[in-house]
Amino acid sequence: MDATPSLALPFILPGQAQKHVTHNEALRRLDALVQISVLDRDRTVPPSDPAPAQSHIIAAGASGAWAGHDSALAAWQDGAWAFFSPQPGWLAWLVDTGTFLVWTGTEWIEASGTGPGPASVNPASLVGVNTLADSTNKLAVKSDAVLFSHDDVTPGSGDVRHILNKASPSASASVVFQTGYSGRAEFGLTQDDDWHVKVSSDGVSWREALVAEAETGRIGIGSAAPAGPLHVAGDDEGLVLENVQDLGAPWTIAVGRPGVYVDHLIIATGADITNTASHQLRLPKDGAPTFVNGIGIEDGEAVTSHTSGALAHYKPFDGTRGQLAFRGANDSGEAEFRIFGWVHDGGFSQKNVAAFEANANGARLGVNTHSPTTTLDVDGPVRVGRFTLATLPDAASNGEASLIYVADDTSGPLIAYSDGTQWRRMTDGSVLA
Repeated sequence: MDATPSLALPFILPGQAQKHVTHNEALRRLDALVQISVLDRDRTVPPSDPAPAQSHIIAAGASGAWAGHDSALAAWQDGAWAFFSPQPGWLAWLVDTGTFLVWTGTEWIEASGTGPGPASVNPASLVGVNTLADSTNKLAVKSDAVLFSHDDVTPGSGDVRHILNKASPSASASVVFQTGYSGRAEFGLTQDDDWHVKVSSDGVSWREALVAEAETGRIGIGSAAPAGPLHVAGDDEGLVLENVQDLGAPWTIAVGRPGVYVDHLIIATGADITNTASHQLRLPKDGAPTFVNGIGIEDGEAVTSHTSGALAHYKPFDGTRGQLAFRGANDSGEAEFRIFGWVHDGGFSQKNVAAFEANANGARLGVNTHSPTTTLDVDGPVRVGRFTLATLPDAASNGEASLIYVADDTSGPLIAYSDGTQWRRMTDGSVLA
């Protein structure tokens, strides 16, 4: 054996003449190969004026004095180029990029975690930061925060995207949130290509909170198969609209309830849709709507009426301006339809404006009274139409028992009535001339 196996340093043989030559050759190799530092690795021709000990890694396709030495180390020694074939595991500091290179046996690659700039892990089978990665979690990080920012070094486009790619629709590409390594929430493409948001209280049983269908764009809340643009589903629950200024009185809107009111749209005061006493409106699939406790609009807001079984409309108060209300039953529960008035006179009081009743006693109309006792009950003066003898209307077309006021009768102003054919004076029944 004439040389060492790793660096090929020549041995001084027994009885060898000019031993200093062999020894000096070994020193030159050590000088070139210990603590290797090369200027670059992309040259194919040697520099024209190299300095002593200047070294390079020869790029593929070399020519001139470097021809036939691709990937070798070239060192300028004693006025000539010395070439060294690398062995697997050799390290070389690359001056122009400030990184370490390692020879794999076939190529020079950048060593992991070296250099003043970002470390390269391309490729790396496992990467752990503050913890150990494993065959399942090949990238593992223990840190209070992880930052992903746009590339302002290369620089990049200014965008930043976190891409999760899965092999097939039945696989999952999602982000899971855990407490004590037990799942509590997950969002992403879970076992299909729809976007899901799921939650769990124990990491075992999961509830579908929200789904966005990939094909239709439909949104499902509580429904995994939305049937419309927005599909809200709940067990004995509905859509709750709550006024934060009145936490005790939310409104609930629900489409029926399993087993009860299945084909109804229900609007209720209170979050519990099973409490039928809170129902305000039920719209059945087939049939007329039911105003359970009466619905009104007061100062622009829906409210229950102030009287039993009423449908009411109240205008905002303005001095003594009357407020108009419609009621479908009286306080005794009899069938009745009323139109009556309210005024604001420092309080909230009913005034005798007008009323129309249709109940078991027949139809009655009251003017200036809300409790008519006859078919027409007027509490106050009544004004009829004013005419002259020259402008009398047709008595027949106005009908028998019609009344008018005649301003210029020969006997003075008077009330006249129609007998179905002619107008007659109320005073003596004589025909108007």
